[in-house]
Amino acid sequence: MLSRHPTAQYIQHSVHLLELDEIKTHKNLDNLDNSKYKKINDVLVLKKKNLFKIVVPFSLRRKVLQNAHEQFRHPGTQKMINLITPQYYWPHINQDISVFVKYRDVGQLNKKKRQKRFDLLQTVPPTDRPIEYLSIGTVGGFNYYNSTKKYLHLVIDHATRYVWAFPFKSETTETYANCLKEVFQIQVPTKLLSDRNDAFISCKFKRFLRNYNVKHLLTSSHHPQTNGKCERLNQSIVTKLKCKVNSSPTKTP
Repeated sequence: MLSRHPTAQYIQHSVHLLELDEIKTHKNLDNLDNSKYKKINDVLVLKKKNLFKIVVPFSLRRKVLQNAHEQFRHPGTQKMINLITPQYYWPHINQDISVFVKYRDVGQLNKKKRQKRFDLLQTVPPTDRPIEYLSIGTVGGFNYYNSTKKYLHLVIDHATRYVWAFPFKSETTETYANCLKEVFQIQVPTKLLSDRNDAFISCKFKRFLRNYNVKHLLTSSHHPQTNGKCERLNQSIVTKLKCKVNSSPTKTP
């Protein structure tokens, strides 16, 4: 039981996204400067502007974000910040909320402002020859699903709709080249489609494709809906991944 200390009572009534007992059983892994915080009944708190905020352990932050996101029906970034930060605290909390909201909603994937990251497949002529035309792109934000790999790089064959998925910690030119080398061991395509990510338009990536005699096509920001079938496939992959992760969040690689 919490005491009748006014701070303790405030904490007791302000917790809506986590149980107090749950907080007490998790250790904070951030090596925080303890001089900034105090403990009340085994709960670490931070005082800011006469408000006591619960310091959320690293292992529970994803749960706070998920609970807020679901409880308040998928709010935007600013609303999530307004809902969470008056009661909870951890270093870089606003930035973490922003990244979480950006990658959480599958519905966000079709918004034009997100096309740079998620418009994997567009403007490639139809083909029935396997591995003639490929697309490559990235889905990010998996570090918020207990994964050590932040990005999932996808290579998709336009003829068969076969997908190669590569989890990685980065999205550099070298990373994408390594993914494609795996596919090229099977067969080298004629064309590769990508978005205009810096890694794809780099001289290094152009040289890599030139060495394999692969023509590089870039998506057009003016016609994002050109390849409807492939876009739907792209969206389906992300939806299935989200369901899989949510069904077993502790088993994400």
